[in-house]
Amino acid sequence: MLNTSFLQCLILTAALFTSPFEIGAAQSATGSDQPNNSSWPREKYSNGTRLIIYQPQVDDWKNFQDLSWRMAISLTPKGGKTVLGVVEMKGNTNIDNVAKLVVISNPQVTGTYFPSLDNATKEKMDQLFKTFVPSTFSISLHNLIASTPKKEAPAGVQL
Repeated sequence: MLNTSFLQCLILTAALFTSPFEIGAAQSATGSDQPNNSSWPREKYSNGTRLIIYQPQVDDWKNFQDLSWRMAISLTPKGGKTVLGVVEMKGNTNIDNVAKLVVISNPQVTGTYFPSLDNATKEKMDQLFKTFVPSTFSISLHNLIASTPKKEAPAGVQL
């Protein structure tokens, strides 16, 4: 009995001292003291323009280094009408296993689709969206894994 109580006390003490460091690492990696927002959609504002990003869909994560994804967006220019579209992107990833984060660097827009717009307005919306793309950002490792397409299991052996 004494060994069980000692072990429980040791585990509790370790948990109390470990958690703040992991939380601090996660916050410093995101560059924010705010907790990570894992709900969708997400809303951003810049110079009177409103961007709503809907949950991204991962297309591929090659060797856990090169990520490609797409997402639906709603973009409202300052004083303009809301436009719906789809954006395809890619970026390089670096996994922080301690903080359970994936840092995405060098994100690039590989395609934008605004089906309701003429070509000139499509180009303006493309450029406007690109003003929202940061040079790096992070996402929860668990959320990224959950949204990554699963490879089909190999065929089983017939009995």
